[in-house]
Amino acid sequence: MRLTQRLADLKILIKPKKNHNNIKLTYPKFSRFFIIASINLGVLFSLCIGMEVCSTIAMFFAAHLGSGDTSAIPDRYIHGSHRKYKEKLASVVSDLNLHKRHYRMGLFEPDEFESEHLNIRSGYRQSSRRDEPNQKPEVWVFGGSTIFGSGVSDSDTIPASLESLDPQWHFINYGVVSSILTQHIFQLNLLLKTRTNTPAALIFYSGANEFCNVLEGYSDYEQFYVENRKLFSRDTSRLMIELFEKSNTYAVLQSLVNRLQSQSNLKRIIAVSTDADSLESSKRAEVYISGIKHLTKIAQAYHIPVYFFLQPTLLSGIEYRAGMTSEFEKHQYEIAATTDKIRCALAYEQARKSNLFFDLSDIFVKLNQKGNYFDTVHLGPDANALIAQQILHVLKSKM
Repeated sequence: MRLTQRLADLKILIKPKKNHNNIKLTYPKFSRFFIIASINLGVLFSLCIGMEVCSTIAMFFAAHLGSGDTSAIPDRYIHGSHRKYKEKLASVVSDLNLHKRHYRMGLFEPDEFESEHLNIRSGYRQSSRRDEPNQKPEVWVFGGSTIFGSGVSDSDTIPASLESLDPQWHFINYGVVSSILTQHIFQLNLLLKTRTNTPAALIFYSGANEFCNVLEGYSDYEQFYVENRKLFSRDTSRLMIELFEKSNTYAVLQSLVNRLQSQSNLKRIIAVSTDADSLESSKRAEVYISGIKHLTKIAQAYHIPVYFFLQPTLLSGIEYRAGMTSEFEKHQYEIAATTDKIRCALAYEQARKSNLFFDLSDIFVKLNQKGNYFDTVHLGPDANALIAQQILHVLKSKM
């Protein structure tokens, strides 16, 4: 009897007491928060899907394929610079866009890549998909994306055109996208130490990146990477940003921003340079000339002939002021940022006073030729062949 009573008492002690007040206070608040959060997330998700669907429809009716479609042909390719290459243009652009997905800035040489129209092996872009090694004297050609061949197939780059015009030489394409002349100092030193063949000549084709782009203030890509580490990082914190940048919504919004900026630039075609513009332009020209002198000393130390060429670019304003532009090229120049045009033009004007290079900046004006560019810097296949002819003429007269 006593044991039964004790067990009953113990059961009463351990039995939890119901607190109806606490339940009434906490459960409805949690439920309300959960419902509101679910509704907000659902609305946000639906809004994102709706924006992406609307953006895709808008791009479809504007005759543009989505940013994820590697066969998309931007309007700029359909103008004069590529007028003879419409049949293979879609596949060329597809290969170029696929390569962009794999490319990493800050390289002294591009990564290996293979496709129908763009092939990279042994640290440089080939002249064709099946470019076999040969025993011909080598001429190393350095430059930025124009030498690399942005916008054209392997066989239509400047080095490939040079070899097509004069097969006795093997012109090697050491162009690197967005590279600057001071970067070529490190690139050349590395190649001279690692390559077994000594080149018969060196060619440097530059100017646009040094005078007109944002990289001119950096001595090399190491410093550029350090100061822009977050830009190139691939950590998880950038996952949502990267996903958004691949969406059609981002493409449409970016297009609207560019259009507004272009309209603003159109209103300021004629602008007066400031002291800051003159100072920055002088700095760019000085760095460029200094790079030429440094590379010349390296070439002399190895007893290699070296030739420098100042490239043409719409941003210099030379073709625009001479009226030697197509309607597309004229529009491309006019919508470019005013400050960029001013500083690029001033830097070109100052650099052209030097006799350390062969000046090709006004070659299209001299030859009375329009429709060469598909943006403010890069050239189409025919224009690349024309530049190759000018370079080859110099080589034959000097070598």
